[in-house]
Amino acid sequence: MTSDGVTYMTLLWRDNLTCHICERGLRDEDPFDVEHIVPKLRGRRGGGSDDLGNLALAHLSCNAAKGTKAISAYLSAKELP
Repeated sequence: MTSDGVTYMTLLWRDNLTCHICERGLRDEDPFDVEHIVPKLRGRRGGGSDDLGNLALAHLSCNAAKGTKAISAYLSAKELP
């Protein structure tokens, strides 16, 4: 993952200080990180990249709950009864 300050600021601006998983705002007291939308580790099927299009902001707690799943797969499973 990039440690480039410009990339980090781009994500903050692009994602409007919003968690990509729960869609709640990120506040100063909420720990958050840069998350891969398609995880880098996907076995033989290939993984996600470090390109800006595959990076998003997420609360640490949301990211931990999601685990190694792609965000779309996690959200789909979460909506099932």
